[in-house]
Amino acid sequence: MDKGEKECLLYLPLYDKVKNLSVGIDSGCHIIAGDNPFAKKKIVLYGSSITQGASASRPGMAYPARLSRDMGIHFINLGLSGNGKMEKEVVDMLATINADAFVLDCFANPNPVEITQRTAYMVRRIRAAHPDAPIILIETVFRESGNFDSVINQVVRLKMRTYNTEYRKLVNEGIKKLYLIRGNDLLGSDHEATTDGVHPNDLGFDRMLQVIKPEMVRILRQEGYL
Repeated sequence: MDKGEKECLLYLPLYDKVKNLSVGIDSGCHIIAGDNPFAKKKIVLYGSSITQGASASRPGMAYPARLSRDMGIHFINLGLSGNGKMEKEVVDMLATINADAFVLDCFANPNPVEITQRTAYMVRRIRAAHPDAPIILIETVFRESGNFDSVINQVVRLKMRTYNTEYRKLVNEGIKKLYLIRGNDLLGSDHEATTDGVHPNDLGFDRMLQVIKPEMVRILRQEGYL
């Protein structure tokens, strides 16, 4: 690299445990912490392996990381591979986080019964702890594997109907500042956006960003956060 000041943003691995980390520099050079580039707001993003970043080619390509860079907002990625199931203990922990908004992309892992049993508690618990914070639900992606497996297709469609039903119940109940981002177009329809029929590749995450980001901007601007 040529000489002079450089600004770098370092992403840690999505799935490998970091035991130690070192950065080598030339003698006579130094590293200092820069200003936080994501200081506008802090938003919790809770969900599944897709939220976590499977199967991006590198950590910075996961859609929460790209949202942070594009919007200047600190998105706290709480994607739990295979385990974003809205358990009471996890929801209680989420509610303790000091955040400006909550994005719940957590309908991929729970089954329809769990969605029915747990969605209302999750939303009510977060709303009780954060009366003015927007709560944004994101529909799960359509499983391309459902084109070949009718059981998967039926289960995913049932999950979509179930959490749409739970969302409408909560709105009718009077929960304010509750939003839903539809998932029909998250991955497109040409079957090129996943690695395995479920998890997005870089193209898939880009397509998710094109759907989620405009909706996120619209909601946060409406709420006076942007």
